Amino acid sequence: MLEKDIENIIAAHPDEIFPNEGFKLIGQQVNVEGRRLDILFKINMKEM
Repeated sequence: MLEKDIENIIAAHPDEIFPNEGFKLIGQQVNVEGRRLDILFKINMKEM
């Protein structure tokens, strides 16, 4: 299994990987302040 495969699984199933955290996918391979993030999530504070 490649790193990209693992990233895709995490991105597709965040609630199964991180239960009760309320993560919502923003994007994959995202540039933020000149740095590339493999996966970017937002935490939904209303669900916590």
